[in-house]
Amino acid sequence: MLGIGLIFLGIDEIKQGFTSFGDMDLQRYSAEGLQGALLFVAVGALITVVVQSSHATLMLTLAALALAARLRRHGKDQARRLDELLQAETARRQAAEHALDEAHARFAGLFELLPELLVLSTQDEGRLIDMNHNWTPLLGYRRDESLGRSGDDFGLWGGPDDAREIRAELRAGGTVSKRPVTLRRRDGSAVETLLSARPLQIGARSYVITAYRDITAELAAIRRLTESEARFAAIFNSAPCALALTRIADRIYLDANPAWEKLFGLGREV
Repeated sequence: MLGIGLIFLGIDEIKQGFTSFGDMDLQRYSAEGLQGALLFVAVGALITVVVQSSHATLMLTLAALALAARLRRHGKDQARRLDELLQAETARRQAAEHALDEAHARFAGLFELLPELLVLSTQDEGRLIDMNHNWTPLLGYRRDESLGRSGDDFGLWGGPDDAREIRAELRAGGTVSKRPVTLRRRDGSAVETLLSARPLQIGARSYVITAYRDITAELAAIRRLTESEARFAAIFNSAPCALALTRIADRIYLDANPAWEKLFGLGREV
């Protein structure tokens, strides 16, 4: 509509321009001969140039308006597509963050639930990033004073080569399963553990998740049982009277002491 209005406006301006020549008597400017013909040709050419210039200006104006309208439509389309892309990227990022939050919540719940001591550390230096609630009860170190440090900083490892060998095995892409490791508490006492560890990649960073199972009480029980069996065997074998150990169900002899062998004249193997 604006373009059509400009067309009529241009026509009206041309009409008003020629109105000022309405009372002109062209006979007053008549000329004969070659000079007269050349004069009117020049005047006609001048008028043609003026008219064509106005027409060209009008066409350029209309073309510029059409181009501006097209650019505005193109700009709106581009803005709409950009807005759709931004909305899609925002939705994708929010979904990724939501999934990450859910994964972190599940990991944190499992991290705190397990009865073993769990430690998250950097793979290269072994610096502590996080640990579960079993850290302080088992080793005596506070969480806040332990984060950012490695086990070597406070003499955690009982064996001098344990940490080096475990890190070398993990760097090679392997895992460690139920390796007996002695740890040192804050008071210097020993903690016997079974260590299991595996590499963990989070983004571009490499970590190690390590589980320690305290077997100190189990080993102490085994040692007590072994010592008890040794004392029983000493008493059994040194007794002056004949002693034999049989199974009640079928009365099979399981063991006999030297006095029994001497009394019956039979060897234990018989």
